[in-house]
Amino acid sequence: LPGIVEVVGGNPRVIVDGAHTARSAEATRAAVEARWPGETVVLLTAMLDEKDVAGVAQALAEDVKHVVVTRVDSPRCIAPADLAGRIESVVKAPITVQDDLAMALGRARALAGSEGTVLASGSIYLAGAVRTLAKPKPVV
Repeated sequence: LPGIVEVVGGNPRVIVDGAHTARSAEATRAAVEARWPGETVVLLTAMLDEKDVAGVAQALAEDVKHVVVTRVDSPRCIAPADLAGRIESVVKAPITVQDDLAMALGRARALAGSEGTVLASGSIYLAGAVRTLAKPKPVV
């Protein structure tokens, strides 16, 4: 299904998932670990203000190499620097703040390396936007 542990790019693998609750984030992380065990994962995330930010971040960021926080096009989106501050106590990995989503995706890809995985999750808005950015463009 689109936006549910969906692979939308390669080298590195880019996965989008619309998980935005702690429970759905736990399921996403378990699915990624089951399908790609031992994979180096970089989390790309943005979240909306009314969500369980700490719960979602803790579930998604378990055992990731790095977290890149960014923003999505929603007035309810938490500013990336604020989001980083709100999750730093529950995330063990280093956190990078990048306001521009396309640049954040590029940074996450660089951090993952060609053999790694970028997991874009924490918001349905984020999953949709990254899906559009990462999908290969058809050659005409």
